[in-house]
Amino acid sequence: MTVAGYSGDRVFGSAAAWVIYLASGGVPRLVNILANKALMLAYGRGERRVGWGQAMAAVRDTPATRWSVQTWTWLALACAVASAAGWMLMT
Repeated sequence: MTVAGYSGDRVFGSAAAWVIYLASGGVPRLVNILANKALMLAYGRGERRVGWGQAMAAVRDTPATRWSVQTWTWLALACAVASAAGWMLMT
């Protein structure tokens, strides 16, 4: 698939896209702001793909997002559980 002349691998990982969608509530202007910040973070680190870490950092840096402290707590807990489950399955 070619988007704006780019036909390489996907730039945003699935988790990053999901985080940006949830935090923005689908509001196009907010999606653009978060995606731009996440892209700049990935570029600054020399990475070619935006991961959930960059997306989360972009959300934390943007006060207009719809996420509260409680949402962050639940998301962090879910990530910890998913990581633990993945680690257990790999061993």
